[in-house]
Amino acid sequence: DKQVAILNDILVSVKLSNKSFLPAILNPDPLLNCKTPTGCSQGSSAEAYFAVQPFVSLFSSISISKEVIKQFCGDDTSYEVKIIDKKSYLSGLLRIAVLNFS
Repeated sequence: DKQVAILNDILVSVKLSNKSFLPAILNPDPLLNCKTPTGCSQGSSAEAYFAVQPFVSLFSSISISKEVIKQFCGDDTSYEVKIIDKKSYLSGLLRIAVLNFS
């Protein structure tokens, strides 16, 4: 009973830190089929991309772990994937800056 409470606290902390991580463990394809991010920020899809990769095979081999996460997440394993290419992002900012200061 105490272990379940500790595990639940961990899952809550993970969800608060990055809302994509737990659903991506259960449904990794949308995230892992994206282009590899060039960088990431805390709580972003890119952070989840780098964090999920090593766990996918581990969680697949431990069926009880997926069941616990499913119970915590419920039936909805959808999540938003927004990977921003750093070069595109920076060139977009540069274009905005040039337009604003011209």
